[in-house]
Amino acid sequence: LDGGLYLLGSLLGQTRLGPPVVLGGYLLLGVLSTGYLVACMQGILASSAGGDDQMPDWPEVSEFWSDILLPFLRFVAVGGGLLGAGFFSAVSAGPVVGHPLVLSGVFCAPMALLAVGIADSLGGLNPLLIFSGIAKVPGAYLLTWLVLGGLLLAAGVARLVLGLLPVPLMPGLVSGALGLYALTVGMRLLGVMYHAHRERLNWL
Repeated sequence: LDGGLYLLGSLLGQTRLGPPVVLGGYLLLGVLSTGYLVACMQGILASSAGGDDQMPDWPEVSEFWSDILLPFLRFVAVGGGLLGAGFFSAVSAGPVVGHPLVLSGVFCAPMALLAVGIADSLGGLNPLLIFSGIAKVPGAYLLTWLVLGGLLLAAGVARLVLGLLPVPLMPGLVSGALGLYALTVGMRLLGVMYHAHRERLNWL
């Protein structure tokens, strides 16, 4: 995504297109890349939850709505549902109220993604379902959360370090690859966790 945005910005910068067209190009590329990435992660989660030991094939794109836009909107809804209340509370009521809500949303995010992925709908974004799921498998969930958080943190640190190098694109490409690996491992771990504890979770 970083490389694509860089190239798109370079190309648009050589034209006489106005700022709205440039912004629209960035937004379109962001929606396409994020939607396809979320679809990939959902495929890994679903195959792992079903007990498949092989990586799934790349998702096919036959319809823009169902294959790209719907995964993107689900991702936005999950992020907004988990973090929106915390950020709003931090602005309106202060950090004492808002920050704990944000941290709670961050902690619950993997379970929320798992629930939405298993349900294949936003019906999985149910606080009772999410909190009860964490309570049923606390050890396995905490381990998964720590591994995923550690991998994403490592990708972020790598981005900051590589950003000090005067090499175009490389920081974004390397950190993007690390971030993709972290997400892949995280979805795999969440799917395996669900498969191992599906009777205890009893979601379906």
